[in-house]
Amino acid sequence: MSGMSGIVPNPIQLQLARNSRFTNPMFTGRAPLVPNAGVPFNTALQRPGPFYPPLNPALALSPLQPPYDPYAPYPYYTDPRYSSSSSSSCCDSAANSNSKSDFEFKVKDVTVRGKARSVRASYLLEATKFESDLVKYMDKKKEDDVPDKVVDMLISWINRENYANKDPFDEVTLNILASNVGCKSILDHSLGRLKKMEREIDGPELVKIVGTIYLSSKIDDGLKKWLVKFLKGDALWRDLVNYRGYLDMARERPEVDAELMRALGLMQQPDDKGLRSL
Repeated sequence: MSGMSGIVPNPIQLQLARNSRFTNPMFTGRAPLVPNAGVPFNTALQRPGPFYPPLNPALALSPLQPPYDPYAPYPYYTDPRYSSSSSSSCCDSAANSNSKSDFEFKVKDVTVRGKARSVRASYLLEATKFESDLVKYMDKKKEDDVPDKVVDMLISWINRENYANKDPFDEVTLNILASNVGCKSILDHSLGRLKKMEREIDGPELVKIVGTIYLSSKIDDGLKKWLVKFLKGDALWRDLVNYRGYLDMARERPEVDAELMRALGLMQQPDDKGLRSL
């Protein structure tokens, strides 16, 4: 590897390749330190937590850092004492707060899954179907499908034209939610943020993003085009289709694999001539 010191590898490709079903002499073959690697695709799309080595409860010791793995996705270890995830989540939640006291303009409470959120009244007068569409859509979705914080992000955009978020999967979920409830103004803004987060997407999260996009309805064309462009960059799709997590998902949901292959131009559109779709 010394002759390659000037090359900065794509961290996503490294992670995908070392979890491939094929033996690659460039990688160690050790179990990856990522959550849920190799676990069949979950249609609920639950988010895994960070990896923590086991503790010794009797000694009340902090977890020891595992041996250095040059091919583990960065960061390959998270010490809860120094993790910023909880603090950033709290900051995001505060930034996306939507209570009456936060605003000087007139608002109206919209109750979604039992939680009231204050929404700019002038927006509701313009988008007359937004409230009913949002409530109806969210009544069908569980917290695992559309987390409350994603709803808060959408309402924050309506009230402030801004929101806080650092999670690419949540950004994709927000884009799909907005498309389904007719909030078109956020779509381009969300895509711009998503492009800036591309370096933060790891293997397991990429599988969830692909599955979510091709299993969901009313997807904005811009989101699909972003995914295809992202996967074609550095030929990332070649590593993805051999990635263990993707293979598990494709086995559970072959229609997702077929749709992705067609989008990448690797499979022809089906010839439905003579068939009846009822």
